[in-house]
Amino acid sequence: MARERSPERDKAKQMWLESGGTMKLKDIAAALSIGETQDRKWKFQDK
Repeated sequence: MARERSPERDKAKQMWLESGGTMKLKDIAAALSIGETQDRKWKFQDK
């Protein structure tokens, strides 16, 4: 059985979309208290 999707993942995507794609991933990661690497991985997987 797969793990439940992190709610932080959806928040990160929404923040990035609302900024028009201009918000830096490291700023999103800092705002959500997640690692920068995790944020980049989610962006790549959600393409």
